[in-house]
Amino acid sequence: MLDSRIYALGGYDGSSWLNTVECFESQTGEWRAEAPMPSKRSGLTCCVYGGRVYALGGYDGKNFLNAVESLDVSTGEWRIETPMPTKRCVQFDLCISTLFRCVCVVYTRSECVSLWPGFVCV
Repeated sequence: MLDSRIYALGGYDGSSWLNTVECFESQTGEWRAEAPMPSKRSGLTCCVYGGRVYALGGYDGKNFLNAVESLDVSTGEWRIETPMPTKRCVQFDLCISTLFRCVCVVYTRSECVSLWPGFVCV
């Protein structure tokens, strides 16, 4: 969720993998289409950090992905980010902490891996 908007990214419709992005504006109760992701995929995790919506990992119908892409919601432009070291699909949660400047992938209660240099998982 970013401000009063909720984003739905990618997926699988039963016959093909999607790169669609849809935004729900909670103040109006309406959905609208946003710029599509560069990659089609399902099973991805997404989060919001620094005014951007991040799409991480997933599955494209053939491969598990380590791709990271981010959407600047103010311009509608997607950017390809540094890929994660490990390919992942659905099997992780993302936690964001602006207080501790942390972006991390959590596998278990005790394991946390930093995604970007300079960020510290706590």
